[in-house]
Amino acid sequence: MGKQVMKTILSEIRGAKFYSISVDSTPDISHVDRLSCVFRYVLNDGPIERFVQFLSMKGHGAEDLFNSLYSFLEEAKLDIKYCRGQSYDNASNMAGKYSGLQARIREKNPLAEYVPCFAHSLNLVGASAVNCVTTVSGFFDFVQNFTFCADSVVEARTTAAGIAKKMDQLEYGILLELWTPILDRFHKTSLKLQSPQLDLNEAVQLLT
Repeated sequence: MGKQVMKTILSEIRGAKFYSISVDSTPDISHVDRLSCVFRYVLNDGPIERFVQFLSMKGHGAEDLFNSLYSFLEEAKLDIKYCRGQSYDNASNMAGKYSGLQARIREKNPLAEYVPCFAHSLNLVGASAVNCVTTVSGFFDFVQNFTFCADSVVEARTTAAGIAKKMDQLEYGILLELWTPILDRFHKTSLKLQSPQLDLNEAVQLLT
């Protein structure tokens, strides 16, 4: 059944002719990194976004990533000359201007425009904003510990007692009120940035 689904998706991509790609490395259940491969293309009903396959990786270097992706494109009979977009995170092995994955793809096809992952950029902005203030950074450590205690089956009494004391402090109440609307905006923007219907203009507006 999986092969038939794959066959149908690849047939749709070929029928659409033009496509864009998005890849990212992620560990599988055995803790081996795989390259997740997502294709975006347009049919009569509108834009479609499909996860296609986890690709094997020999390493995390740009050349290893390129070889893995390019081999898959050849096996799937997807001509790289019809690729019109590529989007990855901002790591140098992916986004490097001269030797990153996006640069190697553009050597094969200059029309494959690179668009940085807006959701990843948004996450970096949020993390940087939090880490530049010691008090706020400590508050988020508190939130993470609270989540752990709320979800964990094993009782963490010492941690829970410390959290309870902090929850009684006025400072943490103020920080909670301050950050709730900010994080709500981040959350809604992040979800919107991951929508298959998103276009580039809308993404820019969301982040400005």
